[in-house]
Amino acid sequence: MADTLAPAAPAKAVRGRRRITRRAALAAGGCAAIGAATYVCRNTLRLRLERRRIALPRLPAPFEGFTIALLADLHHSRCVPLALIREAATLALSARPDLVLLGGDFITGSARYADPCLRALEGLAAPHGVFAVLGNHDHGGKERAVRSALARRGFRELFNAGVWLARGGARLRLGGVGDLWRATQDLPAALGDLRAGEGALVLTHNPDFAELMESDGVDLLLAGHTHGGQAVLPLVGAPFTPSGYGEKYRAGLVRGPRCRVYVTRGVGTSVLPVRIGCPPEVSVLELVRGRENREGADFVAGAGSQAPEPCAAFEQ
Repeated sequence: MADTLAPAAPAKAVRGRRRITRRAALAAGGCAAIGAATYVCRNTLRLRLERRRIALPRLPAPFEGFTIALLADLHHSRCVPLALIREAATLALSARPDLVLLGGDFITGSARYADPCLRALEGLAAPHGVFAVLGNHDHGGKERAVRSALARRGFRELFNAGVWLARGGARLRLGGVGDLWRATQDLPAALGDLRAGEGALVLTHNPDFAELMESDGVDLLLAGHTHGGQAVLPLVGAPFTPSGYGEKYRAGLVRGPRCRVYVTRGVGTSVLPVRIGCPPEVSVLELVRGRENREGADFVAGAGSQAPEPCAAFEQ
């Protein structure tokens, strides 16, 4: 008996099925694109409060538990809204820090962004003051605008200069140096009359400065600049980190040649207005008396050994 052949599907039905398949593929692709865009947007705009306890061997006893709010890389521009900067200020104040430090790169592009950016921060206050340094994006003819905006809010710039913080009859040196790429750095001027046996905190924009320091008087260098890589991809890491030392100073607490370095991922973005795998951060650092062991853990005075908290990785 001869096989019976099924009648061929009408051409219209075939074309209809193809249209449905194409529509399904487009819908799936659209959903994937929306999901990816949502993820990137949330990573770019969802601020995190990162808390870290850092043991310093020469911290004066009255400064035990001293807290610092560190904000950097605000990068106000058309791509970084003032709402995000205001939120960063609110988040910093919620921690009730003893000191607020601003690590530079307040703007990207035009100097006209300087005053609105600092106006969004003008509510910042702390018992020991608000201090700042400029970043590479704040230079190139924009220094005057940024410095004027800082001064109008009562924020003091530490350009190769320092101050003594006083607490309970003890003193702690806070210094600041100029940007590594666009200015000069005079660490001795920042340290002032620091004596043997005393340790200092130094604010800089670019963490690579840690590799150039020639003084052993610094206990902690505070920096930004790297954005944590800004885009950190699974299995790949950060394709680009603006540092001469690879990913060493990408983010978090790092051991430099002469001192420890804390690098915040920062608040804003530059070059591309997105973050992937490294959300923006406001850092709150608690200083305690103690020392670091060979594995990087902190031995805190009077508290035995303390395992290190994970460094939040992933920031320009």
